[in-house]
Amino acid sequence: MRKIKYIILLMLLFSAASLYADLKLYIVPKVNKREFLRIGDIARIDTMPAYKDEAIRLSKIVINSNLYDDGFVDRKEIADILKKHTDHLYFIYGSASRILENRPEERSPRDIEKKGIFLIKKGDPIKLILIKKGIRIEVHGTAASDGERGRIIPVIINGNKRINGKVTDKKSVEIDL
Repeated sequence: MRKIKYIILLMLLFSAASLYADLKLYIVPKVNKREFLRIGDIARIDTMPAYKDEAIRLSKIVINSNLYDDGFVDRKEIADILKKHTDHLYFIYGSASRILENRPEERSPRDIEKKGIFLIKKGDPIKLILIKKGIRIEVHGTAASDGERGRIIPVIINGNKRINGKVTDKKSVEIDL
């Protein structure tokens, strides 16, 4: 019974210490490999306004590429870097960040939005092409979501009817019936 009390007391002390950390780092689970990875690329840093400048300074620290040769940057490696660069109290949430090789075919929706390579944006007037047995009908509609080439998006026609079609070109969506 006494051991349980001590264990609970220790757990409370450690959890309370994390609440009062000057800096809280939340490790991002997956990151695309870059020429220079920084702490800010693999962890989001939260802090009080008084420590904002310190958080910005730490986020700009470049990580040695030897640390992620194994494809991961773990919590201990991040802690070792921070020990060399700050005296502030910090707490790290998460275990590791996986460093992914850059492959153009593996883009996330956020990467696509950032690069602005959508052929169709939500609300754009588009040409809806209906194809069945060699017959081609073109109708005007409105895109209900953003879309890149080959992506299926909903299109609104006649003000309220939704039809899903594949983005084929800028301002064109095709439907095979």
